[in-house]
Amino acid sequence: MSEGAPVTNTSTFPTTGEPTIPPQRKKSDEYFAGCKVFDVTSDEYQKLMNGSKKWDRWNKYFDMSNPNETCESIRKYLYKNPAKTVVLRNTTTQDMIYFKPKGRNSEQN
Repeated sequence: MSEGAPVTNTSTFPTTGEPTIPPQRKKSDEYFAGCKVFDVTSDEYQKLMNGSKKWDRWNKYFDMSNPNETCESIRKYLYKNPAKTVVLRNTTTQDMIYFKPKGRNSEQN
């Protein structure tokens, strides 16, 4: 055994002279007090001020005939995380409220 021999041989891996490109990071979500923050319009914010009732439908609070990205992202997030509460932020005044859907997050006694 010769001591000058390399232990590992990396010469079989093809290399190009170009640097590798790091993967793009996802847009970091914004959180406030442990709850995910969503931006909503002033009209939607006013409708959601008092929360929701147990069997209310989404079209009462959001315009489902013209669903925007915010409405769909809130809906998908709450369906995937039924025990979570979200924070809604008014885009014009930057006011924030907790939105806790009554049908999914109410305590069972």
